[in-house]
Amino acid sequence: MKFSLVRSNRISKGVKVPVAIFGRSVALGASTDHLSALFREEVGLPLKVYMTELRVEAAKWLLIEAGEKLETVAACVGFHDASHLSKLFVQYAGIRPGAYRRRVVATP
Repeated sequence: MKFSLVRSNRISKGVKVPVAIFGRSVALGASTDHLSALFREEVGLPLKVYMTELRVEAAKWLLIEAGEKLETVAACVGFHDASHLSKLFVQYAGIRPGAYRRRVVATP
């Protein structure tokens, strides 16, 4: 299955939603510290950690379902480049992206 630009845009937009909400709230006069505290209280994680987890989960899906190169996946989920994605993928998933792809594809 080839990668769909429409799907990429949906993933990117979905990952950016909390950030957009913060931007609008700050524009209305709410402090970022207060919003961050509320977010952490509600979700149980800091916004940065939550966003990174979302991006890594989206990357997992793209690696398997779309079969795209790591550079393409990194750009689609909001990482600067493939090495940035790889570093955070290992930190959050405990495995390198290529090894993850091989493991999941090899599993019947």
